[in-house]
Amino acid sequence: MIGHYQGNFNNRLAQIDWDDFGKSIDPDTAYLLHLHFDGSRVDLSVDGSLVTSATFVNPFSSSKLGLASYNAVTSFDNVTIGMKAPLAPPAIPYAEDFEDNTADQFAFVGSNRWTTYNINGSQKLLFNGANLYGLGVAYLDTDTPLPSQYEIVSRGTSYQGSNVWNNGFLIFDYQSPNDFKYAGMFTGTNEWVIGHFQGNWNNRIAVTDMSSLGTTINSIQEYTLLARIDGAHVDLLVDGIKIVSGTFATGIHQGTAGVAGYNSLTSFDDIEISSSVSYGKPYGLPYMEDFNDTVADQFEYNRPLYWKVVGAGADKVLRTNNTFNQKLATAYVPLDPAQTPPNFLIEADIRSLNAATGLKNGFIIFDYKNDNDFKYAGFFTGQNEWIIGHYQGDWNNRLATVDWDNNGRTINLNQWYSLAVTINGSTASLSVNGEFITSADFGTALNQGSVGIAADSAFTWFDNFSLTTPSPSLPLASDPIYANWEQESDQLLI
Repeated sequence: MIGHYQGNFNNRLAQIDWDDFGKSIDPDTAYLLHLHFDGSRVDLSVDGSLVTSATFVNPFSSSKLGLASYNAVTSFDNVTIGMKAPLAPPAIPYAEDFEDNTADQFAFVGSNRWTTYNINGSQKLLFNGANLYGLGVAYLDTDTPLPSQYEIVSRGTSYQGSNVWNNGFLIFDYQSPNDFKYAGMFTGTNEWVIGHFQGNWNNRIAVTDMSSLGTTINSIQEYTLLARIDGAHVDLLVDGIKIVSGTFATGIHQGTAGVAGYNSLTSFDDIEISSSVSYGKPYGLPYMEDFNDTVADQFEYNRPLYWKVVGAGADKVLRTNNTFNQKLATAYVPLDPAQTPPNFLIEADIRSLNAATGLKNGFIIFDYKNDNDFKYAGFFTGQNEWIIGHYQGDWNNRLATVDWDNNGRTINLNQWYSLAVTINGSTASLSVNGEFITSADFGTALNQGSVGIAADSAFTWFDNFSLTTPSPSLPLASDPIYANWEQESDQLLI
């Protein structure tokens, strides 16, 4: 508010009620107030944004300026009075990819242990806390408080090494090296955690133990970590999927944000702090990807090194080759269950290639929670079977199977098949090259997870992936664009 005090605060010339905007003025929170005077007009800005203005009828009769409070405990700092008092710019949005070998606007705890380093062709911010160094923090150096709602995202990797721990964190409400909130990974204990650091990591308000889900947080694997701060509540999304959430009983104040590690060797890249960051979020319908720009936009992977976009000219495909290490490889587009309709269509062209070792298969996956819990529809070439099922560590939970041996037909190697999976509530129906194959009712809504593709211990190509809501259209029985490209010219992934 702006007003004229004459023994009380009743003469208010301008007043804005933040309840009307779903905001709150919080105690124990620093706000940057700026007053601009122009004649008898006064503009009030808070944290870099104009809030309200007022014009006094009578001109100001005194040049005295200062500070006041009433029956309150209030602190003031960094007072500046001048012909032009600096109006601090908003702290966010902020983005840094470190490609210029600098971490602009960052301050550090343990500055001698932080550096920019080239890892796999990309400059990253690296913390080396080996030999029990302790805490390392890189935080946005700003006097402007962050808002009550914002997001922070980064690609984080914890590395194995001599005398290092495995962890990495997004931090927020940073007040000091002994007082900040965090969300991130304890790779060594296989946990995603949200907590309050006060000299140690014991105050954990929310934990997801991935061992209980039958899956693992891996060292050397890059994860996209996104923390959504909303008042006192925080969601941690990993590779686009919400993993853990928590609410701080004491609230989240408006300290700054950044990244951290502890006794660890951890890298961070593409850090963004904004009211709405540009990546790491669930995606919406419709979605289409033909990979011809050599990028699998929005795709996340359980084993990124097993996937690659390959091809000749403009004809590109996404392939996985996991025959060497005999592992499951999933690639998915993260979806927000709250925004995904109950009925939708997933389509992809899939081709199983011959390899000296491993299996021959390919799948569309849906209701993907993690790499140990998803539904699937696709084929086992070696068994000559089309299958719909629920993967929970193996492929044994099959709700529907069609064996083409019974029909005198063959699922061929090196042949493209256009698969369409229609999701209708709890039911999934599989069609191949426009021909209905089978369906299965899972007894639960199938729009609660992400969607994508997968292969197990196989060498498989995928193309023309799409996610739509319209009725299925008949796909082509074969795709002529591959007539002059039968094999890959580059080395197989291992």
